Amino acid sequence: MKREHTYTVVFDRDEDGCFVATIPALGVSVQARDRSAALRRLGEAVESYTQARKARGWPIPRESENVISTLKVAV
Repeated sequence: MKREHTYTVVFDRDEDGCFVATIPALGVSVQARDRSAALRRLGEAVESYTQARKARGWPIPRESENVISTLKVAV
């Protein structure tokens, strides 16, 4: 039976303007030309990642109770 997990996704842009989508709790990242493609690829990557962990008998990491904030800095 599959259990549903919710994870925080962080989007950044690389030097070429591509989107980099990362799930920090899993350490999984992908890159794509647009945000929706990055999210789709991230879903595929997480599926592979979780299948590999299950095959080895390893637990699937859970989202921690991270707090995300911003900080203004004068440069």
